[in-house]
Amino acid sequence: MDPLLNAMDKIAKQAMDAADARDKDILQRMEDSQEYFAERLEESEEAMRQAVFQRTAEGTAEFSFQEVKEFEKNLPEGHAVALFIGGIGPVFLEEVCSKGPLLVIFRGRAKNKKVVILQHLSQVSITMIAEKTDDPRKPIGFNVL
Repeated sequence: MDPLLNAMDKIAKQAMDAADARDKDILQRMEDSQEYFAERLEESEEAMRQAVFQRTAEGTAEFSFQEVKEFEKNLPEGHAVALFIGGIGPVFLEEVCSKGPLLVIFRGRAKNKKVVILQHLSQVSITMIAEKTDDPRKPIGFNVL
């Protein structure tokens, strides 16, 4: 075989090997990019689900429940979580729940009487206070009706 043809074959093979290596690198980068964007899409979808959930009665009730539990952790002995409701006074909270997509329900006791507070999702506003009580502290429940 002619040395010139040998040299040309060798150069062609090196060029093909270099092209194959570049192609493999490009393919790997494309796969990495697809994986990266798939992860970002999944994160975005989860953030969207969370945002939608937070705008439901169930999400609001759950958030309220978590805030009440956090407030309750720091209460002094002999105190219980109470909601301050104008015109009623302190309502000792027993349960937070939701019904349907728009209704948040707070159940408790005020002046030894049962109290149920129904609030439309857009109107929920609670003020928690630490109220002294002689009754032993009861766990506060959370339900989705």
